[in-house]
Amino acid sequence: MGGPCRPSGCRRPKPYATRRGIAVSLNASAQSFHPKRKSRISRASIGLILAAVLVFMVPAYYKLVQLDVSSGLALGLLLAAVSLALLPLWIASSLWYSTAELRLEGGNLIYRALGRRKSWPMNATKRLVRGKILVQNLKAASYLDEELLFLDSSNRCFLRLGPTWPHSRIAHAIGLSIEPTATEVVTATDAARTYPGSYSWLVAHPVRRYFLALGLGAVGFAVFVLILAIRG
Repeated sequence: MGGPCRPSGCRRPKPYATRRGIAVSLNASAQSFHPKRKSRISRASIGLILAAVLVFMVPAYYKLVQLDVSSGLALGLLLAAVSLALLPLWIASSLWYSTAELRLEGGNLIYRALGRRKSWPMNATKRLVRGKILVQNLKAASYLDEELLFLDSSNRCFLRLGPTWPHSRIAHAIGLSIEPTATEVVTATDAARTYPGSYSWLVAHPVRRYFLALGLGAVGFAVFVLILAIRG
């Protein structure tokens, strides 16, 4: 039969676990982190918009004028098209900022955004690496962002958080120090090579992304002209 332990023969389990010399509480309440919304439009966004206008909208305007559409109507149609194209981007950005959350709970790392949820064990994060990484564009301004990369035991990145997230607070809560990125990592292409999974194929290959955008734009413009021709 069981009975009360004697003081010299009973040890209570410690309410913390030691990880790399850092005590991490097992009974602590869940911690939640959110990105800080940008207060202004970045230069990269402005560059992308101007590039889209120059590459696609100006030729479309002259094409409409050649189809006996008045200049005022052609300009109005193109402005409406630009607004309709940017509206979903603005809505998606607002929804992302309102739903994005990183939560540390029950020994798990939980990321939520736009209704999607991903979860990893806390001990899956072996290293936290941070550095300024250049995302290159051909016809738009390239932009530099400070990214925090979560790396597993195989040096693969399974989560990347941009500069709007509180990097230092997240690292402190996880119990790991932030390391600088490798010296050879300058661009997103370098990061995707050194830390697989950190950037998607499209972001890591600006030339291929540019030609893909040209192809999609050409298809969209052809469909737009075809609709006008059928209706006219």
